Formats: sequence, C-alpha cells, structure tokens
Amino acid sequence: MSVRKLLPLVASLSLLLPQGYASAAVLPLDQPLPAAVPAGTVLNVADQDEVLQTLFRASGQNKHLQAKVHFGNFSDGPEILEAFRAGAVDVAVVGDAPPIQAQANGNAVLIVGVQQNSDREYQLAIAPGTHVTSLDQLRGKKIANAPGTGREAYLYRVLEKAGLGLQDVQLVTLQTGNFTDAVRSGEVDAAALKEPNLTQYLSAYKAKGGNVLGTNVTSGGSTGLRYLYARRSALEDPAKAAALKEFVTNWVQGWQWANHHPQQWIDAYYVKNQGLNAANGKLINDVAGPTHFPRIDQHLFATQQHTADLLLRAGSIPKKVDAAEEFDVRFDAVIQQAAENHES
Repeated sequence: MSVRKLLPLVASLSLLLPQGYASAAVLPLDQPLPAAVPAGTVLNVADQDEVLQTLFRASGQNKHLQAKVHFGNFSDGPEILEAFRAGAVDVAVVGDAPPIQAQANGNAVLIVGVQQNSDREYQLAIAPGTHVTSLDQLRGKKIANAPGTGREAYLYRVLEKAGLGLQDVQLVTLQTGNFTDAVRSGEVDAAALKEPNLTQYLSAYKAKGGNVLGTNVTSGGSTGLRYLYARRSALEDPAKAAALKEFVTNWVQGWQWANHHPQQWIDAYYVKNQGLNAANGKLINDVAGPTHFPRIDQHLFATQQHTADLLLRAGSIPKKVDAAEEFDVRFDAVIQQAAENHES
C-alpha cells in the first residue's frame, strides 16, 4: 500500500477509535516501558512484501496482540521514511541503512527490534558478456545503486573490500525492483540481487555469459541485520509504547516459530503469499538461515557505526552520526526475554 493510500486509511480509522485511545501524556524515553496496552490502542505497521503480517498470522502471534494492529505494504526504506514523516505509520521493518538515513536527516525514529540472518542475503550479479570474476575487475563498471536502502550499504561494503572508491565505478541509480531487468539487459554491469531472483537470473543467463560474484568473494558485504524502528512520538505515547513492547515480543516469538517450523513458514509465505514454488521458497529460506536476536550493545553500535561512516564517505548522508543514538535500549530486555521464553 502506498503512502498516499495509507494516509486516508489512517485518517478514517481515527474517526472510529474510542476517545482517549492514545494518551495525552508524554512518556520520557528514560522511563520504563508500560506493561498494559489500553483498550482501543492502534498500531500502524509498515510492512515490506507482507512479511510481517504473514509471520504474525502463520505463527498465531496475532492472537496475542491487545492493540489493534494495521499493516500497510511498502516497497522500500525511502517510502517508509516518507510515511514516518507524514505520521502515517508507527513502526516498520527495514535493513540497516534506513535508520542511518533517518537519523542523519533529522527524522525522529528509533530502533526497537533487531534481527540477524545470514550475510548471504545479497550477491553481486554480473551482466552477460561483462567478464567480471573478481572484485578488482569492478573498476570502471556501471553498478546499480538504490540510495537509502540496504543494497546501498551492501554495495559500499563490497567496494571497500575491493579497495575501490565511488570515483572508481559508475553508480546507476535505480529502484530495487528494477535491478534484475537492468543487469540482464546490460543497462548495468553489476547489481545486488536476492533469491529467488538470483537463481532465476543465473538459470536464464548463465549460458549467455551472466554470472555472480558469490559470497566467497563478497563476504562481509552484508551484515545480515534487519531492524524494527518506530516514530519517537509513538514511543513517547504511553499507550503506543506499550503496544510497541507487545508487538516486539510477538515479533521475536513469531520468528522463533519460523525457525522451528521452516516448512510451514515456507508454505505460508513463499508459496501461498508470494506465489513461488516450494523449491524456490526453500532456497530463499535456506539462504536466509535461522533468525537470531543480537543484544543491543556496543558491538551492535560499532557495526552500525561502520555502515554509517561508509554512507558518510559516499556522500549519501549529510553529516556524521552517532549510531548508538539510533537505538531505544529499553527494548533489549524485551527482545531477550521474548527469545528466552519461547525457547524454554
């Protein structure tokens, strides 16, 4: 669902909600998160590719939500950030770059959930006839870039590993949905692809000279991190803060369910929701690997700071940021407790 379509939805919903569903009080961010979700509290969630809504429904965690949770589907981080600015959504799932973009541009959002999967999410697909088999051969090549997305951060880490600067390549700005078409048509020489697009590309174009720089070549390009981040104003509202605490708890337990029931998750999401066959669904799920929940601590801050510094050097953000300030550390205990309770 686009931002333009979601705004009228949120506005119409507000007319139906009971008075007082959002508290007029302001909750300081150094105060404990409220435990009880007031009746009628609404949480608007920006989803991508319907991952979250399918996860909550398939795992049954949606039945444990006291808040009225509404999902809207968005295409990428920049569109979600626009929705945050408009006040249309309260929380969203994104890669590691969008929170940095938000912080650097003065948008009041904070990370409330952290998940980590395999660092094999992206691989660098090479156009037919380009003859790139090593990182140093990317010099002078046209490479797809999607500013404000996780693929941008991936690309900069790969170039850093190759010892190349932005002046050594030609970046072609595209939307992520156009990456596959661009590389197979030769509009670009290289583009970061995900499964199943990667396997589909190789199946169709390997005989024509298309190839991929696999993770053995580009290792370190991806952090495997994805975040839930929320509007600061939602976190300062006691009712929504309680709803966010509840949402994060059930989000963690939903992914724990997916870890332990991979075939059911593949069928629910990749097959029934995304329309892929079971083999492609298994491929994507195997590449992602199990979902883990890192501590919100100095190690995580350092990883995010490295990404932020790469974006700064690339000119993608206007100023240096302190990545530790992107996180609401109160949610570390929420995440770890949810993970432990599900495992016990």
